[in-house]
Amino acid sequence: MTRVVVSSKKNLHILQDAQMKSVILDQPSIVQIGLNQADIKSIIKQGNDLVITLKNGEKIIISGFYTDANISEHTLAIPNEDGSYAIAQFDDSGRFIRYVPATQLSAFVYSEIPTQSIQTERGVDDLGISKSQLLKVGLVALAAEGVYLWAVKDDDDTSNQNQSVDISPPVVPTATLGEDTQTITGKTEAGAKIEIKDTTGKVIATSHADQEGNYIIKLEQPLANNNKVTVIAIDAAGNSSKVIAVIGNKDTIAPEAPSAQLNVDGTIVSGKTEANAKVSIYDADGKLLGSVNANSSGLYSIKLSPALTGDKGGTVIAEDVSGNKSTPSKVIAGKDTLAPDQPLVEVNQEGTSILGRAEANTKVQIKDLDGKILGSGLTDAQGKFNITLSPALTLTQKATVVLEDAAGNQSKPLEISAGKDTIAPDKAVAQLNAAGDSLTGTAEANAKIQIKDSSGKLIGSGVVDAQGQFTISISPELTDQKTAKVYVIDSAGNLSDATGIVGTKDITPPTKPIIPKLTDDVGDVKGPINADGTTDDVRPTISGAAGSAESKALLTIYDNGQAIGVVTVASNGSWVFNPNYDLALGLHKITLTQTDVAGNTSELSDEFSFTIVSPMTTLALMQSENIDSSLSYVSLVDQVDLSSLETKQVAVTPLPSVEKISLNDILVSSNQHDNQLDEVLNQFTSTPSTSTNDVVDKSLINSDFIPITKSEIFDPLDVLQYSII
Repeated sequence: MTRVVVSSKKNLHILQDAQMKSVILDQPSIVQIGLNQADIKSIIKQGNDLVITLKNGEKIIISGFYTDANISEHTLAIPNEDGSYAIAQFDDSGRFIRYVPATQLSAFVYSEIPTQSIQTERGVDDLGISKSQLLKVGLVALAAEGVYLWAVKDDDDTSNQNQSVDISPPVVPTATLGEDTQTITGKTEAGAKIEIKDTTGKVIATSHADQEGNYIIKLEQPLANNNKVTVIAIDAAGNSSKVIAVIGNKDTIAPEAPSAQLNVDGTIVSGKTEANAKVSIYDADGKLLGSVNANSSGLYSIKLSPALTGDKGGTVIAEDVSGNKSTPSKVIAGKDTLAPDQPLVEVNQEGTSILGRAEANTKVQIKDLDGKILGSGLTDAQGKFNITLSPALTLTQKATVVLEDAAGNQSKPLEISAGKDTIAPDKAVAQLNAAGDSLTGTAEANAKIQIKDSSGKLIGSGVVDAQGQFTISISPELTDQKTAKVYVIDSAGNLSDATGIVGTKDITPPTKPIIPKLTDDVGDVKGPINADGTTDDVRPTISGAAGSAESKALLTIYDNGQAIGVVTVASNGSWVFNPNYDLALGLHKITLTQTDVAGNTSELSDEFSFTIVSPMTTLALMQSENIDSSLSYVSLVDQVDLSSLETKQVAVTPLPSVEKISLNDILVSSNQHDNQLDEVLNQFTSTPSTSTNDVVDKSLINSDFIPITKSEIFDPLDVLQYSII
C-alpha cells in the first residue's frame, strides 16, 4: 500500500499518517500521497469520491473529496524529490486537469475559520472527530485497520503542530555484487536503511547508508548460479524506495562426471559431458595425457600417444568455462565404463505400471525413496520395457528408476511419480496442400500441433482429435520452396522430433527476359540486325540464347506494344520466333514478357529497336559503303541532250566493285521505285524535270561529271543507276 498523510487545513495538524488504500474526509484537509507523478495512471472523480489509480493497478480512494456541487475544499499534493509539491487542479466539473507547483503546503492553510464550519451544541467549532471521541465510541480498531480511516481532529496531541511531513520515497538504490559473490555495495539516500530480501521476501541482511549515501553489506551465503536478491532503501520517515534486483551470475556448479570410454588398444578415449567443457585425461599417476574441448552437444574424443594400456587405467575430468571441475570418471582400456543414459518413461495415472525406452538389454529397477524395490525387468533388443509396480505408486509418492548395463555401469536415478511422462510422442505424418495454407495429418491423439517456419516463428497450431487426425490452417501461407517444421506436444509437454514440410506453390514472377537477337535472313544483305539498325527483312527471325528466359515459360513477343506471337521456351532457356506476316516499313520496338508454369508473369523486358526499309534502299546503303570517295558526287542531271550523247564520248574509269541494276530489276520493284524510274525516263522525253523527289542530290545538278559510255538511248541508265535512290 501507499503512504498517505492527511493534515488539517486549519492548522496543519496531522490527522492521519499510514499505509492505506482509502480515507474518508469530513473537514477541509491537505492529502499527501507518497509516490511520484510518474506512478499515477489516472485521477478520476466518482460521485463525491476521488479515485487515484496507479500504474501497478493499486487504487487509492479519497471519500468525500467533493461536495454535491462538484466543489472540493481539499487539496491533493504529490511531493517531489526536491522538497516541492505538485498540486492537483480540477475544473468546475471536478475533473482533474493539471498539476501546479508549490513550495510549501502552508499556503493552503485557512487564515480564518471557514464559514462552513460546524457548530456543536456548546458553540465550539468542530472540524473533526477527536481521538478521544473515537476511544469513547470504540472506533480505534477501525482507525488502526487503515481500511477506511476517518480524518480526525487530534485534540489529544498538539506536538505535531506545524511540522512538515516527509512522504517522499528515497531514490532507488544502486547495488553491485562483488567478485566474492557475497559483498553488495551501492548508494542511496544518506542515512537510509538498506534491506536485502531473498526470493521468498525474507530479509536476509540489513545495513544503513552513511552520510554520503554509500553502503556495504556482506551476505552470509554466496550469491551465484543465477540466484537473485532484492535491495530496498527505507528513509527515517518510513518511506520505501523501489526495489532493485541483484543476480549472481557466477557459475559455481561443477559439471557432472563425464561419461568416458577407452578403446581396446588404449589409444582413444571418447564420451559426453557438459557442452563446451574442457575434457582432460590423466594416467594413474596423475600425469596429463591430453585435453580437448567438447562440442556444443558435449561430445568429445581424445587421441592418446603413447596408448594407455595399464591395468590401473586413468581418469577423465571435465572443467566448465568458469573453472569448476567434475569428479573423475575411471577408464580402463577395453573395459566398458560408459553408464547408460537415463530412460524415457511413462507411468500410468494409477501408478500400477511403467513403460519406457532405454539402452538395449539393460536391467531396470524401480525403487521407492526407502530403497524398496517396486518392480524390475530387462529392456528388449529395441530398448523397450514395460514393468508392473507393486505396490502401486500413490498420487504423492515418489520413486526412482535406475538402469544397469552388462558391465555393471549404472545410470543416474530418474525420479518418477504416478502420471509422469517423459516419452516424446512420435513425429507427425503431415501433408501440405498445394496452396500452402493448410496442413493435414496424423499424430498422437489429443496432442497439440505446432508449425514453425524456418525462423522459428509460429505459423499454425491446433489439437489432434481423438482419432489422431488433424487439419490446421497456416498463415502466412508456405510457398516458393520455403520450409517449416511440425511438432507434436503431448499432455506432459514432451516434444516430438520435427516433421519437415516444404511449400511448393510458386508465387514469384520470373525475371524479365533478356533483350532478343534479330536476324535478317533474306535478300543480298543477311546476318544479325544491330540495335537501332536497319533491315529489308520484313519477317526477321527473333530469338533468345540459352538462359535468356525461364525454362518451359510462355514467352510473349510485342512489336510497338502489340503482341505478335507466343512461343514456349526450351528447357535450356532458348527460344526462336518467326513472324507469320510481314512487318510494316519503319521503326519497330521489340519487347518481351514471360509467364512461368505457375502463371506468374514477368516484367516487360528492355526494348530492341530497329527499322525496316525497302530492299532497294538497303542495297543502295550497302553500295554507298563500297563506292570510292572520289565518285561520291555522282548525281542525276535535270535533262540529257541525246544529240550530244551520240557525238561526244567521254571516257569513264570503270567501277568494278559496283553491281549494275538492270532495267528489268527496276521495272519489278515497288511503287516507290516505279515513280523514280518514271522520273528518269521523263528526262529523255520532255523538258527539264521539276521533280522534288527527296532522293536526288540537287547539289550536284550542275556537275560536269556525267559518265557516258554508249550512245544508245537507254545506255545512260547503267551509269545513272547510282542516282536513282
